[in-house]
Amino acid sequence: MNLSIDQWLTEHGLEMLAGTMHANDIDLEILQELSESELAALGVSLGNRKRLLKALANAKKTLPPTAVSSTPIGERRQVTILFADIVGFTTLSDRLDPEDTHRLLGRYFHVVDRIVADFGGSIDKHIGDAVMAVFGAPKSHGNDAERAVRAANAIHEALSSFEPRLDVHIGVAGGEVLASQTGSEDHAEYTVTGPSVNLASRLQGVAGAGETLVSESVYQAIAGFTACESRGEIQVKGLGDALKVWCLAGVSDRRGVSSEQVFVGRRNELQQALGVLDALFKNSSGSVLYIRGEAGIGKTRFVDQVEKHAQTRGAGTHAGLILDFGVAQGEDAITLLLRSLCSVPARTDKSDVIIAVRELVEKSVITPSDQVHAFALLGISQPSELKPIFDALDNEARKSGRLRTLSSILRHAAKMAPLFLRVEDVHWADEAILQSLATIAGETAEHPILLVMTSRVEGEKIDHSWRASARDCSFSTLDLGPLRKDDAMVLASGYLSATDGFAQKCIDRAAGNPLFLEQLLRSKQGDAVPGSVQSIVQARIDQLSETDRTILRAASVLGQRFSLAAVRAMIKDPGSSCSNLVAQHLVRPQEEDYLFAHALVRDGVYQSIVLNQRKDLHSAAAGWFAGRDMSLRAWHLGMAADPSAPSAYLDAAQAHAEAHRHDRATEHCKTALGLNPQREIVFSLLALLGEVQLESNDPAGSIDTFELALQTAEHPLERARALTGLASAMRLVDRLADAEVNINEAIELAGREENHLILSKAYFLRGNLEWPRANYSACITNHQASLDHARASSSIELEVQALGGLGDANYLRGCMITANEHFELCVRRADEGGLARVAAANRPMLAWCAIYKGELDLAWNHAIEARENAQSISHKRSEIIALNALALIAAERGDVASIFHYTEPAMALARELGSQRFQAMVLMLQSKAFFIEGSPNRAAKYLHTALDLASQTLSFIGPWIMGGLVLAADSPTERRQWLDQGLSILQNSAVSHNYLFFHADAMDAHLIDRNWDGVRKHAELLDRYTTNEPLPLSSFMIERARWAAAIGENTNDHELRAVGRQLQSRGHQMGLKRSLELFSNFSH
Repeated sequence: MNLSIDQWLTEHGLEMLAGTMHANDIDLEILQELSESELAALGVSLGNRKRLLKALANAKKTLPPTAVSSTPIGERRQVTILFADIVGFTTLSDRLDPEDTHRLLGRYFHVVDRIVADFGGSIDKHIGDAVMAVFGAPKSHGNDAERAVRAANAIHEALSSFEPRLDVHIGVAGGEVLASQTGSEDHAEYTVTGPSVNLASRLQGVAGAGETLVSESVYQAIAGFTACESRGEIQVKGLGDALKVWCLAGVSDRRGVSSEQVFVGRRNELQQALGVLDALFKNSSGSVLYIRGEAGIGKTRFVDQVEKHAQTRGAGTHAGLILDFGVAQGEDAITLLLRSLCSVPARTDKSDVIIAVRELVEKSVITPSDQVHAFALLGISQPSELKPIFDALDNEARKSGRLRTLSSILRHAAKMAPLFLRVEDVHWADEAILQSLATIAGETAEHPILLVMTSRVEGEKIDHSWRASARDCSFSTLDLGPLRKDDAMVLASGYLSATDGFAQKCIDRAAGNPLFLEQLLRSKQGDAVPGSVQSIVQARIDQLSETDRTILRAASVLGQRFSLAAVRAMIKDPGSSCSNLVAQHLVRPQEEDYLFAHALVRDGVYQSIVLNQRKDLHSAAAGWFAGRDMSLRAWHLGMAADPSAPSAYLDAAQAHAEAHRHDRATEHCKTALGLNPQREIVFSLLALLGEVQLESNDPAGSIDTFELALQTAEHPLERARALTGLASAMRLVDRLADAEVNINEAIELAGREENHLILSKAYFLRGNLEWPRANYSACITNHQASLDHARASSSIELEVQALGGLGDANYLRGCMITANEHFELCVRRADEGGLARVAAANRPMLAWCAIYKGELDLAWNHAIEARENAQSISHKRSEIIALNALALIAAERGDVASIFHYTEPAMALARELGSQRFQAMVLMLQSKAFFIEGSPNRAAKYLHTALDLASQTLSFIGPWIMGGLVLAADSPTERRQWLDQGLSILQNSAVSHNYLFFHADAMDAHLIDRNWDGVRKHAELLDRYTTNEPLPLSSFMIERARWAAAIGENTNDHELRAVGRQLQSRGHQMGLKRSLELFSNFSH
């Protein structure tokens, strides 16, 4: 059956109701669901109500099924509430007979109710002589505030002709309400609840006879076509601060509405933008075009036009869209932009991305070492062979590598053709995207790249600091304002004749906002007005079937971009489709997904969902993302107020931490902590956050977090974990005594629980605490314990780490050959296990051990490899150690230029890390260059500065520096002073290299003074120190010194000269040069 409502009403003798039905946008589907109370609210007489309901009951089997219920489930709606009440009704009723009073009220309600219905409102209830009317529920028209005030005006006019005359006072307020069936199982009515109801009632109470008072929000919506007088402010109980009130003084006949898709106007702005585009093709450089405007003002349409011109002129065009949330991994704006630049589809197999990256390397667009950053930029996980390298990088290395690789790809693409890059909605950009955009902007200064960005004015992110980080790029800003009226008429003519009354009304009310005009022209609601985008969207949604509404609600929960598969899973309808929503221009396809036509459309839909239903949808979304995206699953669980949300955030944070995405891990931990999780989860979140802060070079923040974790800890193992983390952070800020107290307690607690994992970490840390104190016995005991517990816990990483600790301990006491064995095993096992950061930390020590073994060429090769490895993963400490080894070898070779070539970057890194002991070591090595050049005074200046820097860590480097000062001393007294100070420290214990190099320098100084007893004394001291494990280098230095002392006393001993020649040969084999000069001196 395909009847119109007019035909059906005529067939049943009810044609007189057709006008009422049309005025309230009631079609045949809605008619079937009307209740008697709703018909009464529409002004249908009792008799006609009965006849209509009877006809509907009889015809129910032949009418088409309803698509939309007129009494929907609860939903949040933007409405306007009207309260009207008779002035002086009590006095009037006292004068009248009760029956007359009843008849008067009947006439009054009949007039008021009909006026409300005529203006598209509905009667919510009658209370005594008061009427409560709702505009915007159950159906919105988009201009509900206008309808309400026009109804109020009509009520005053209609009642003025009553006999006796009736005066009413009216209150009108707008806002969000919950619209739903309210009551019990026996009796329920559709009604609205919310603050605006109370406010409208209060306004009606303070209005004078014949007055209509309106709230501030209503005034803002009607100001264009009414005259209003300010009535100051009133206080409404339960609504907080005092509220502005306006009195309606007059209403004009003018109405208005909102937006459309075609591009019109903007001639001046477009001319400016095309001028920027023209410069792109004329010059070898580009610029940034920044387009600002309020939501819906037409930024996207404007950029579309500029892009069309760019494409026509041969530019390569690429785009990225920034979303406020719901962004799956690999789908952020920069990733999409880079995939487009690399001709990789947004949704593609990992193998295609790998091929694209390999091509970038083959074409020398990026270096092989930057492959890891290219894969990260293109949004896929690292190939297995590169994952260890990427895992070992710290935050700063990943950031700088990502931006460097981004620049390389941009420069290459710009060589092919000028680039037009568009990134929309920058007001939603996070810090990482802003950094990437600044990098792109910087590249425009020297390459033909035009970066076009759009942003709302509110929440703007492109500020002075961003401009500074973007370097010296050309930057133009265009602010888009409202369309001129003639341009709006052209826009409207794409739908209707510009002279059409409906189009004119839309143009007037749209006030130049293209989105508003587009929405209202498509809604076909002639009297709609854009009081807010929410009401416009609400009016559009009300025209959909319940099935399409359900799809739209689920999609809004997913975000501005959504997957149909996800929506289908959420609403449990595998056959659902977005075709109707696309046809209604509410969403549009985007590759395999869909995108809301405007972010505000999505926001409007989302805000209309009642909280319970919203939570249910978020729970369903979380179910969809389980196993797909841990972060989005956690976010949706949080929005659903699900008790498992903190745990889900913890899981996601752990995954991000393991992937070295420390910013995301930190964000998740903090979000979860704000969800009032259970104590156990609070502890785990704090412990993880503290560990992430430690990895992110934030020891101060880590200390604060671990102290909070300690306050939360109840179980001994929780306390042990927190204490271990706290001690690790304290060690980095040199709070060694506090760190020792904490780690000792951690070991005691973990020992009671026999937790080998925590014990291995704790003993390793305690071993590291003993190292700078040069306490060999405690150091090696703790590292051996760390190794034992690592093996008991079956942790390969901790075991390999402990092997490195044993290497450090043996280095500490001068057992370099044993130390080398541990370091070799540690590095080999780390390489095999993909533990790149552990390998990098220990690889430089292979170079140092080779030096002591007298294998300088091997040491050089180890140091070069260690430096390159450290650079590749930004392990700054290891790079310093490798550079220092290269500088020491260069000094022994007498290569002054190489000494500074390697120490200058080492000093820069040491200063970056804030490490004074490494700075001191670099200065000591630089002083050797001045000794080689014969400038001991200049060497002494460097050494004194070094000693000042090393004052807090003398056991690490002090005697080695003092050995240099012994050589540089101007007098025997000064030399004696430095000898005594150095020996004093060595007697108390120091790191092994101090013994080796202090005694070597002391021997050389005594040889210069021809103090043969002094030479023999230090040779003997060094010999005793290395007795347990003689070292080829120290053995050579000892024998060389003893030979020199002997030949100095007996210059003609031919047998000694033969020994000297043998020593020289050994020195040459070791690769020594400076140490061999002594033989030449003594041969003469």
